Amino acid sequence: MIDVFMHTLTIPCGVEREDSVLVCCSGGIDSMVLLRLMIKAQVQLNLRLHVVTVDHGLRCESPGDANFVLETCKALGIDASIYELRMDSRIANLEEQARMRRYEAIWDCRKRQGSRYVATGHTMNDQAETVLYRLIRGSGLKGLTGIAYAQPDGLIRPMLDITKAQVEAFARDQGIRFVTDRTNDDLSLTRNLIRKRLLPLMRKINPAVVNAIARFALISREESAYLEEAANALESEALKVDWGVCRIYDLERLKAAHAAVFKRLLIGVVSNMLGEPRGIEAQQVEWILDVLKDVTKAHTVKRRVRVERSGEHLVFSPTSGGPYYDLEVKASGEYCLPAIKQRLRLDIAKGWDGPLHIRSYLPGDRLFGKKVAQLLAEHGVMEHLRRFWPVLLSGGEIISVGGLPDPFGRVDLHFPL
Repeated sequence: MIDVFMHTLTIPCGVEREDSVLVCCSGGIDSMVLLRLMIKAQVQLNLRLHVVTVDHGLRCESPGDANFVLETCKALGIDASIYELRMDSRIANLEEQARMRRYEAIWDCRKRQGSRYVATGHTMNDQAETVLYRLIRGSGLKGLTGIAYAQPDGLIRPMLDITKAQVEAFARDQGIRFVTDRTNDDLSLTRNLIRKRLLPLMRKINPAVVNAIARFALISREESAYLEEAANALESEALKVDWGVCRIYDLERLKAAHAAVFKRLLIGVVSNMLGEPRGIEAQQVEWILDVLKDVTKAHTVKRRVRVERSGEHLVFSPTSGGPYYDLEVKASGEYCLPAIKQRLRLDIAKGWDGPLHIRSYLPGDRLFGKKVAQLLAEHGVMEHLRRFWPVLLSGGEIISVGGLPDPFGRVDLHFPL
């Protein structure tokens, strides 16, 4: 088991000699076994370890759990930190909120300690439960890849190749003490229902079902990686405009692509625009596919991202109104507009006095009595880009529009039309 752990830690997880690792410990059996395995790895790889434990404040015994972790770490000679969240058990979507708050605390601790990696005690059983959970919810191939060994942000799961049975046997052999979370028996929680009801039924068909599901996740991961490459290639071919908040694609190139490749592309695009790395529901994907097929003209995802056909293009844009950026400028120079991933240059004539603001266009904007939207249309600016276009204001009045010359020669807002 230790050999398996060391292989996972150093190969798929990528931990090297003298690396620093923040070890997440709840006091449960998985995390306490993780701690002992990391200490063994510390000796072999000369690692710098620190432990973090989080008390959500949701159970009367949780302070005792956290103190148990601290006392154990003290006895083992490992530095540890505790975070007390004091959460309210009556809040909506409690499980997800607890997970988010927990990781906020963990990432804060990581920053304070300067750790390169954050290790959690997820096992092969957790992998199986995750895959089943996502399958039941209707996930696509990307979701069925399960839990990754390592994430780009440094989160690693070095126990994913170890089963729960192996963890329990190791804890018995090594005399490892741990605490038990009573909520693990609460069958109103979906994961507990999968663990205590669904998996035991599946074991009657295949006693090694956990290993089988883990292998399925690995196969899905390999095939998903190939699909990801194809989607990236399609993105390079079809993307016409990438302004971050607005992305415009060549409709015909998308329609010519395999449906699986297009679906992977749109999952990535919409997930990125929503700020939800875990993806979107399969039904949302099918509704967007209807837009591509011209079954419907547009579809809105979670009321935040609109996907629509527009002539020869497929457009992804936010449903929210502007301004999407607003910055005060006091001198000539180049300015970055991160919201639309663009830069512009401002030239101010000598003798100009007063504060200036650059913001995105708003409906009703006028320049010298003429609608800005009409001016942009006359200069060939795509309709879906106009609401993100930069305008320059002085005293609340628009005095220049990006890319259009100032007839009075006072300022120039250089921006590519």
